[in-house]
Amino acid sequence: MKRVSAALSSLRVSEAIRVFSQSDLQIVAGCLDAKTVDVRVEAAKLLSCFGNDIIAVEALLARDLRHFDSLEYGVTVRGLANANVLGLAVPRRLFDEATYLLDSQRQLDRKRLEAVLAAMQHMAKIASHDVLRTLQAHLDDFRVPAGLKGNILTCIPAIMTPSPENIRILKDFIDRSPLKMDSALVQMPYVLAAKCKENVSNVEMSVTALSEMLPSLFALYEN
Repeated sequence: MKRVSAALSSLRVSEAIRVFSQSDLQIVAGCLDAKTVDVRVEAAKLLSCFGNDIIAVEALLARDLRHFDSLEYGVTVRGLANANVLGLAVPRRLFDEATYLLDSQRQLDRKRLEAVLAAMQHMAKIASHDVLRTLQAHLDDFRVPAGLKGNILTCIPAIMTPSPENIRILKDFIDRSPLKMDSALVQMPYVLAAKCKENVSNVEMSVTALSEMLPSLFALYEN
């Protein structure tokens, strides 16, 4: 099986990837059922290169993520984040995973949650009110490590509607001067600005709240 794993890895970085056929993708998708982790991981990485192809995305979407180790889990959700098809099913799957991992009755699984947060931020699709409120609640939870709060903080503006209410929630968090989150506090305004610029309606709804946030950002950087 090491040869299969090596072959899949080589294909991912070779010119052959440009001439993959549908039948080739089906063969790779079949490797997701291999008995060895290294083959499944390399197959998932290769399929991740085909975000415009339904066969590849459906194969990743059909995987039972709950039974994977953190490596295989992370590779799969990163592959889903590259999807440009199945525009409703893929974000819903990522949001469902985030909700599952953030359940207060579950032990916090940092590696998996970081992978899902990064995938959601990359995909930048609008999440439901419930998902956003769950993420925001974790920003104020003293049990959540500062580094993970930073991941949440940079993810939220990518997946929210930039309404005045949502922007003010971010502003209020900045005003509380959170500790050990310097990198995320620097990145967050850039993520928010990108979301606001996605379309004219976003610009129109956010301009006033963004101007209200500026003094908070200036104070943050001065400190």
